[in-house]
Amino acid sequence: MHGLIKNRNRREKEIGILDGSVEVSQLESQMQARSLFADRELRRAFSTYSKMLCDYITDSTLSGEDFTHLNPTLVVRKLSNIQEVEARWVERNVLEFWPCSIIHKYNIMKTDGKCYDKLMINVSISESEHTIKAFMDPLTSVLTRNANTVPCERHRSIAVELKGTLS
Repeated sequence: MHGLIKNRNRREKEIGILDGSVEVSQLESQMQARSLFADRELRRAFSTYSKMLCDYITDSTLSGEDFTHLNPTLVVRKLSNIQEVEARWVERNVLEFWPCSIIHKYNIMKTDGKCYDKLMINVSISESEHTIKAFMDPLTSVLTRNANTVPCERHRSIAVELKGTLS
């Protein structure tokens, strides 16, 4: 008899879930499932792009073309039609690439009397006022921690395209 009452309470609780309220565990499992699905789809998309790039580079290599003099990030962006990606040459005709994130909050900084081959910016990643100093490649818009110092006579101004506007 005790087991019957215990099961009845469980059934009543399960029926109560249908009233529109969401349990934390249910929400967590749904979000986890969506995340896994999105991750699987992203992997599938990158796998497809990888195959396309490999086929293109292999065909071009067989025809005698060499792409290593080209910027790898720009090559991958052009071939995949995705801007949020960065790449590097691993070997003569082997590219490695990975996804990037867009940074929305940044400020262009004045240099401290030195000139660099990249644009110095402060990036704010979270809602806090804490910023991170970074250098942006003017050609690819990829951020790095370091930049080379260069003569100011040649590199005083750096042209860069931000949000569709040449600055």
